[in-house]
Amino acid sequence: MKRLLALPLAALLFTASCGIAEDDTAASVFGKDISVKEVDELARTDFVKSRLESTGAGLVSSTNGTTGSESRRFALNLLVQTVAMEEAVERRGGEITSEDLATADDALEAAEQQAQQAGSSESLEPTVKALFRRNVAAESALRRMNGADESGAAPSDADIEAYFEEHADEFGEVTCVDGFAVPEAQAGAAQVAVDRGDDVSAVLADSALGAQSLSQTGEEVCVGPEEIAEPVLAELVNTGAIGVWGTGSLEGPTGMLTVFVLPSFRGPATPELPSIRAQIETAIQEAAAAELQADLTEYIASSWDSPDIEIDPRYGSWDREVGNVLAPPTPRLSAKASATPSSEDLLTIPAS
Repeated sequence: MKRLLALPLAALLFTASCGIAEDDTAASVFGKDISVKEVDELARTDFVKSRLESTGAGLVSSTNGTTGSESRRFALNLLVQTVAMEEAVERRGGEITSEDLATADDALEAAEQQAQQAGSSESLEPTVKALFRRNVAAESALRRMNGADESGAAPSDADIEAYFEEHADEFGEVTCVDGFAVPEAQAGAAQVAVDRGDDVSAVLADSALGAQSLSQTGEEVCVGPEEIAEPVLAELVNTGAIGVWGTGSLEGPTGMLTVFVLPSFRGPATPELPSIRAQIETAIQEAAAAELQADLTEYIASSWDSPDIEIDPRYGSWDREVGNVLAPPTPRLSAKASATPSSEDLLTIPAS
């Protein structure tokens, strides 16, 4: 690669006339160069500008701790991370397949559709699209190599039984909810039935009331005690009931109906496995997905935790722990310099 500037920033100003500042390599990632031209092209895109605006960043001023422009540093960071992931795929014996590229194309299409739905009339520039595709394809390959795509597999019966035995004391009393709707003219009679303790099945059996079950299956909705509120209400909304406890109104095909929602707290201290099997399956899958995502994050982060990633000091330095370009110190401007220099121009060091 072309030699990177490894001198302190103060020395850069002193040696500018020697041509070092004209070095066209912004970074080297495992021997692969990223050119200053690539960084500049990406930094000028509306994508980078909008991202910086959304985070409250932008061109930095000539204050302590920064030099050059945040847009260039942001662009370089995207390029370094992308190349690092691509190189990681190769160094770990993998390859970016046509499936990975298809995943990237789908993600790119989804991102553009989301932007349009949000009211944006601008499409991503070709430079951004190309980098986006490379980035997502490399991440897809790393996901596959790390086994992260296996998180959707359903747990086995043995896994479910083992989880149930280990967490049996966490499944307290079962909460079951059912309800019914009657014509408004029968609301008073239905209330009398509820007040005397009739359950839903008794109300439904009374043909004079003309009651309809709120459940599509005719069965109660039962959940664990920690899920009494939202899941139950969501289920009632999905089955056509209103999302409130007690009574309310619902428009039926032949007129207004009065709705009764009846929660009951019952069940054994530890439910039987069949009644909470779906809940356990979800818990196992969510735990597995979280673990795989944590592993994947660490796996990808290891791509840029390397001394083989070098950054031109004019842009800053590479933070291996978080995978980010840190801003360099700001040089002191000479008395001849403009009192209000362009932040974008600070990165360009004129020859003496």
